[in-house]
Amino acid sequence: MKLCVVTPTGKRPRMFPLCVRWVMQQHRPPDEWIISLGKDEDLGISEGLLPSYARVHRWNPDTIGQGMTGEVDGTTKYYLEVLRQAPPDHAIVWFDDDDWYGPSYLSVVERELQRVDFTGNGLERRYCLRTHRWMEIGKPGCNTGAIGMAPGTVPKWIEWAQDNTTKWDFFLQWFKIDLRNGAPRVSIKNGPTAPTWQHLFPPADHKWKKDAAPFAKLREWIGPDASLYEELMR
Repeated sequence: MKLCVVTPTGKRPRMFPLCVRWVMQQHRPPDEWIISLGKDEDLGISEGLLPSYARVHRWNPDTIGQGMTGEVDGTTKYYLEVLRQAPPDHAIVWFDDDDWYGPSYLSVVERELQRVDFTGNGLERRYCLRTHRWMEIGKPGCNTGAIGMAPGTVPKWIEWAQDNTTKWDFFLQWFKIDLRNGAPRVSIKNGPTAPTWQHLFPPADHKWKKDAAPFAKLREWIGPDASLYEELMR
């Protein structure tokens, strides 16, 4: 199986070099990595420092979304734009530009895609760098940054994403799905060039917990890599 990592990025140039680090340290390197951003946006790293399997795609804000059907929101346009650049015979694995991925991430996802069409993370862990709040959700989910799709499933996913009348039960009919792969990932929120995300932390929302000390929970989850986020926020 060939794996294509896809990363729609932009406006987080200080976060992206860490994304490069997480991709390059994978035990199972991708066969291709497509990085998609606006034509005038700062990538955050010299393209010459990217691995040989990386390809930068710059979309035009005047033409992005052309040919898409239905009422596609802005974020979905970015997702579909990067998927359109992917080789049709490759499995697709998302790497969000601001999240942490452990070295075995691609290996676990590849193993799961040998038996299902669509896979997601079995444990959603989120950490806010500015407010030092964290959340751990045991319910399996399919956050975009944790999605893996087997070869041949992308056209159907694109069709589903463009039709907001298509219900989840139709999606389940199309794909064999398991959203419990357990691959190592942490969703990082509120980095140095991101919006404030204050709306994510209302006082009454008890799902978000205050860290015992700055970055303590993050160190528990990802070990020494937490120091790179500490340095990023100084």
